[in-house]
Amino acid sequence: MAIKSKLDLEDEYLDAVAKVNETDRQLRQLWDKGDFKKRNQIINSQWRNAVQKKNRAEKKYLAFLNTLTI
Repeated sequence: MAIKSKLDLEDEYLDAVAKVNETDRQLRQLWDKGDFKKRNQIINSQWRNAVQKKNRAEKKYLAFLNTLTI
């Protein structure tokens, strides 16, 4: 496993947050249109995966920051 730099971890986290935000925007648009079937499909696939990826990236980044403060 390659060692990631602080910037790599920040980029990974920010990319994951951007994906969650984009998916949230799509969900809001579908809600406004009343397309609940498509909205539920996105929630069950893209949104859950995006949130899990964001949480993993956040955990790695925070773990890295904790090693710097010791």
